[in-house]
Amino acid sequence: MNLNFLCRCCKRRIVKDKRPIFIESAGLHEKAYQMEWMRIRAKAEDYPGFGDDWEYVNETPKVGEIYELYVEKPFDEEIGGTFTNLFEPREMAVNGWGYAEKPEDIYKAAAVLCRFVDVIQADEYSGYIHVEVLNVVPLSELYKVIPEQQSDIPVEVFDDIEDVWTEYEDEHWLCRDWNGQGDVGAGQWLYTDEKGISHEVMTNWWDFDDNTYTLSNIVSKSGAFPFGDRKRYIYYVSPQFRMGWGYMDSLRKNRKHFAFCGQPDGTLSVVLTGDAFRLSKDYPVGIPYTQEQAEEFREKYIDGKKPCVGEDAVIREFVVEYLAKIQV
Repeated sequence: MNLNFLCRCCKRRIVKDKRPIFIESAGLHEKAYQMEWMRIRAKAEDYPGFGDDWEYVNETPKVGEIYELYVEKPFDEEIGGTFTNLFEPREMAVNGWGYAEKPEDIYKAAAVLCRFVDVIQADEYSGYIHVEVLNVVPLSELYKVIPEQQSDIPVEVFDDIEDVWTEYEDEHWLCRDWNGQGDVGAGQWLYTDEKGISHEVMTNWWDFDDNTYTLSNIVSKSGAFPFGDRKRYIYYVSPQFRMGWGYMDSLRKNRKHFAFCGQPDGTLSVVLTGDAFRLSKDYPVGIPYTQEQAEEFREKYIDGKKPCVGEDAVIREFVVEYLAKIQV
């Protein structure tokens, strides 16, 4: 028996396009759901109906135990089959990581491999099921079990087409998200290990019909230089010509993109630019650039742009301080 559901808006049945990749080293699927971990409030002969008779589970599931999940679209699985589901304590699952009741709740979040045991009850739009827990990996340890992939674009650059907001941040975690007027959205979870390396361990995409999480271990290729706190980044694309770009989102909590380039007279220009997403594609880090490319960079991204003055002068100071600390 296969279980999936209708969309409450369009009444279309939501099914998977293809089955997710299984990551053998992690014992998890690459794609995960975020279905709600539940338990019955009081013991009863028969399972209660939908709603108030159920409560959220707040402790990380244990291998070998049976749990109940509340499932709805885009869930689409066969009884007896396995799937991966995200676990987060209640307040985090409902309202986001910034609403964790206790600091330690952040580290309860985990990816959980489940076996679909049976259906407790269901209608066309949602249901309750039994699952057996086969494997549990804390999200903070995903980078240890998933093979590392290197990215040409620094992992800190996340969907610069839209405004990105920091949902949660501590010495290890940086969780950010954006949404397009509430219709679509994305999230990113970066974990910085004890060596100071940032790993993109999970991303999320949601729209009217989808809400899935991708597990990964993506790190930046050498040449991307974070500096200061994790809300300020410089990407130094050419030491020879002092070309680079970056962003800060600590000014009035708004992200401000900038580019900088050495001028022929030896001075340094630092300007505000809204083209950081395109700039990161045109001028990735770690590639040798010619004099002609440096001039093209200056003409396209520096000339005619607004210089960093007034409140934005802190961006220029940030760049100057960074360049003073490295070999140019």
